[in-house]
Amino acid sequence: MVKAKISDLKNSEAETGLLCSMMMKQDIIYDVSSTLKAEDFYSAQNQIIFKNLVAMSVKRQPIDLVTVVEQLRNSGDLEKVGGIMAITQIFNAVATSARYAEYADIVLKYSKRRQAVALSEEIARVACDVTQDFDSEDFMRKVAELAMNKQTTIKGFDEELVDFMAELDKRRIEKFSGILSGYDQLDSMTGGWKPSQLIILAARPSMGKSALALNFAVNAGMAGKSVAMFSLEMPKFDLISRMIAFEKNVRLAHLQTPQLLSEDDFTRIILASEKLSKCNIHMFDENVATPTDVISRCKAVQAKNGLDLVIIDYLQLMTAGGRYGDNRVQEVSYISRQLKMMAQNMGIPVIALSQLSRSLESRNDKRPQLSDLRESGSIEQDADKVMMLYREAYYDRESDDTSTELIVMKNRNGELGTVMLDFFGEFTKFISAPNNVVPSSQIPT
Repeated sequence: MVKAKISDLKNSEAETGLLCSMMMKQDIIYDVSSTLKAEDFYSAQNQIIFKNLVAMSVKRQPIDLVTVVEQLRNSGDLEKVGGIMAITQIFNAVATSARYAEYADIVLKYSKRRQAVALSEEIARVACDVTQDFDSEDFMRKVAELAMNKQTTIKGFDEELVDFMAELDKRRIEKFSGILSGYDQLDSMTGGWKPSQLIILAARPSMGKSALALNFAVNAGMAGKSVAMFSLEMPKFDLISRMIAFEKNVRLAHLQTPQLLSEDDFTRIILASEKLSKCNIHMFDENVATPTDVISRCKAVQAKNGLDLVIIDYLQLMTAGGRYGDNRVQEVSYISRQLKMMAQNMGIPVIALSQLSRSLESRNDKRPQLSDLRESGSIEQDADKVMMLYREAYYDRESDDTSTELIVMKNRNGELGTVMLDFFGEFTKFISAPNNVVPSSQIPT
């Protein structure tokens, strides 16, 4: 083992190369500043230069040797960084802006090492001091934040503006800023599943919410996204059966009773399996009853393969590990809050399926409302988006009508409305319906 000193946990060449890249190619500053903060640089001089480059970027000032020197002079920082000679040396550094991401990764890697050393020393100091309270949960949270690069920092408003401008530029370039659902009109309404969002998909039993969630999972997987699917109701075999059914139009009843499978069915199953094998979908169907169970598995997937989307089927089957006894309202509130915090801390969208209250069955108009969310009003409060499924044919078993309403009841910073889909139950498949958007004025309140 080679034991390094704190002063060895740095890469001066990477820090210089990154600053040089930022000066040569101004448009990368937003990207860099969304990943790094000034304190990630070991050199105090480099921290100052980084802050000034960020400030110039926010003001959209042109960046060259003259303007950077002038900025540092006006901010009173020129002498602190070593004067004009130091800035000239950075400008003349042998670096290529095309490799700025590699430089940033190196800087961040050493920063996290230094933070890990500082945190471990703090833990040891507090643990050994029996006169102090030892809050192990607080230290565990700090370790988790460090592992996910989510350290709690107090940002100045100038840094917040840089993050805002970076996100604004990203959204301007991209048609959609989130993961696509596979249904164009829904994506136009929501902008896709966005990082840090909790999305609720709710319906009465057998309305098709599990089938639609699987459609979302496969569509994301086919687009190259890494998906974690948690099923507290169905085993993996049933999940995969449904995926194959809607992917190549194999009747689900035949998959559940293999004796009914024809040669054509087997051909379709093979083709579907070949296509689905390209999806990066991770399935969990046991030992995932609590938010802690879900979070630990998501972190493992994220560390190994990356993670873009989480789907949980369904929220009311989760527990809080007995911490609220028989108080189901408090338990569901805790679960929904934990899922929202996971989405925020891990920077990923989480889609949680939810049951609706049976009381809506007694109404003449059985279209769901937000008040029908079962067992806790906190689900609506925590959610960034709430979507509800309604099929008229559900209440008329003789009907062969495939029409389905996907009602967007809540959409933070977005529009409301109803997306019309067609549901083919024998294949557990949803497809977009013609003329498939209903204005928000027709949503029940």
